[in-house]
Amino acid sequence: MDRAWTSFFARFRRAPEVEHQVEPGPEPGAEPAPPPSPYAHLPPLEAANHARNDRAWAAAAGFYAAHLAEHPRDAAIWVQRGHCEKESGELDAAAASYGMALELTPRDADLHLNMGHLRKLMGDAEGALAAYEAARAADPGLEDAADEAERMRALIAEGRRLPPPRGSEGARLIAQADAARDARHWAEAAALYARYLELVPEDAELWIQRGHAEKEAGALPAAEAAYRQAVALAPRMADARLQLGHVLKRQGRHEEALTSYGAALELAPGHGDAVREIRAYAADGQVVALLKSRAGDSAGDVPLRPSAPGGFAFCTIASANYMAQVLALRDSLAEHHPEARFILCLAEREIPADMPPGIEVILAGQLGIPDFPGFAFRYGMLEFCTALKPYLLRLLLGRLGFAGAVYLDPDMLVMSRLDQVTERLWRDAALVLTPHLRRPAVGHMAPTDLSIMRAGAFNLGFAGASSRPEALALLDWWADHLLLNCLDMPEEGLFVDQKFMDLAPGFSPAVHIERHPGLNLAYWNLSEHSLTRHGPFWQADGQALQIFHFSGYDPRTPERLSRHTGLFDPMQNEALRALTDHYATLLQRHGQEQWRGRDYAYGRFASGARIPALARRLHLERYTGWREDPFAMFEAIMTKPVSTAPGTTLPRLLHHAWDTKPMLRSGFDLSQAEEVGRYKAWLKSGGAALIGVEDWALETLLAG
Repeated sequence: MDRAWTSFFARFRRAPEVEHQVEPGPEPGAEPAPPPSPYAHLPPLEAANHARNDRAWAAAAGFYAAHLAEHPRDAAIWVQRGHCEKESGELDAAAASYGMALELTPRDADLHLNMGHLRKLMGDAEGALAAYEAARAADPGLEDAADEAERMRALIAEGRRLPPPRGSEGARLIAQADAARDARHWAEAAALYARYLELVPEDAELWIQRGHAEKEAGALPAAEAAYRQAVALAPRMADARLQLGHVLKRQGRHEEALTSYGAALELAPGHGDAVREIRAYAADGQVVALLKSRAGDSAGDVPLRPSAPGGFAFCTIASANYMAQVLALRDSLAEHHPEARFILCLAEREIPADMPPGIEVILAGQLGIPDFPGFAFRYGMLEFCTALKPYLLRLLLGRLGFAGAVYLDPDMLVMSRLDQVTERLWRDAALVLTPHLRRPAVGHMAPTDLSIMRAGAFNLGFAGASSRPEALALLDWWADHLLLNCLDMPEEGLFVDQKFMDLAPGFSPAVHIERHPGLNLAYWNLSEHSLTRHGPFWQADGQALQIFHFSGYDPRTPERLSRHTGLFDPMQNEALRALTDHYATLLQRHGQEQWRGRDYAYGRFASGARIPALARRLHLERYTGWREDPFAMFEAIMTKPVSTAPGTTLPRLLHHAWDTKPMLRSGFDLSQAEEVGRYKAWLKSGGAALIGVEDWALETLLAG
């Protein structure tokens, strides 16, 4: 053990004359005699467990001591002895027992956490802070340790003191109150906590316990008063604000509850309970405001020259594996708009060494997105790239000074000039959008009206924006939604960035819907139009084809226009076949086979392990605003064992799936060991795919 650990543990040992010994052999002094007990005839460990279950704390501690005299390296029993000594009011003895357990298992995060709680009971704020920080070092995802460390730092910084150590009378009252609470005798528990607080009125934690008991007893005003007292004593304690929010919500005072939840989140960014409560009120703006308030401006080093006065930009977003499509788009744009600036936002950490010359590149991390590591982690590649869109447009139209910008998906080709779009943005439009459909698409094969309704009224593979204030306001609104909600979940009414824009025409008369038949032609609207070819030119309904969107096209399956539909076999349509063959040739020319296998930079942990899709959802739902870099730290979080039935555990990620899906909670009772085994068997037999856990991730998780 190094010097720092030795120094740390020295603070928690007993005086030398009663110090525990780790070496084999009896403890110094007389053998501990088991106290009189109905369990005295049992082996010490069995007797200790019975006494503990009967809440005979002193007797249990004595029996555990007898066991440890024979087995001094049994760390788990040192912990149990410490628990019992703490409950019986022997706080110094408990600190010594926990200290011995820590010497045997120095990386046990939960044990450090318990030591922190104990030092807090003893009125030792510095010792509690050291223990909580040690717990966080052992398990960076231990939220309780992070919250408690924050409280201790605030208390020390403010020059306040912890409540004095609980004396024997206080310990007796707390033990009685806890017993009444465990028996669900709420009014009795509240009364006992109140008697203790007459002795130690500055104990914020016990005001919270009193509030819990009052709330469960139905005395909501009394519970509110108790929580408010905790807030007054510990204004930086997030849990006190959270519990106050709960009791205000129970009383129907929702605005006040939301304010209290927001205060909890500000004190403990990433507090999963506070985030869930705020989002339940459909108040994502509060979470977004917190993230924005903590964001640095990472857009200051964008390596682009500003726009010339009145300049116009075309832009796209892609990861490196889509570079062949980007190059084909760039060349098609240069052919028809040689005057235009073309800018790529690259969804990677750095520019590849073999990036072709002549492309202006902005890295995603340079867009000034609040909480960028969390943003990049909580989204899969499709979600991430689409969520960047308003931030890219906002940067071009704001900091870089372009008068207008048109976003194009990388799997598009520009087939003729887009003058009606640029002129509309010059003249009077804030945004220019294209609808998915221009007439009903009723049928039995996708796309149909219903499938388009799930995806959104407008296809955001194309979007034009001007630098008018109302356009910038709409982009800000869109960006705020995409900070947390750019999710590929059409069954829940969200399809990445698109569904939000359904609302935009109602917000501003300057949102222009462009219905030109040749603009953003793709598999979803091709049945509405007649595609024809005239030499090197294509037309839609007799008008020049302006943009064709090759969404879902793969040149390795030339008989399908898109993997998203079985319609439109290019082999049966000469004009369509000529167009797809042309595109396939461009992709081959630009090295699609070379690029398509590139690894996605935000697809792996810092260790190199792939990130499961469900881990991204766990981060979004439980760790929004987390202080740590999830790429470095979250692998340990998702794999950390969570206790279920006695003697069984599940990785946190699989437990989270069970905990958040009613189907799984009703199907598997994880308090029973056999049910835990049945849950694992179900996951292995195909259930994992149903909840978004890939096979390779399941194997990794179950293998520990």
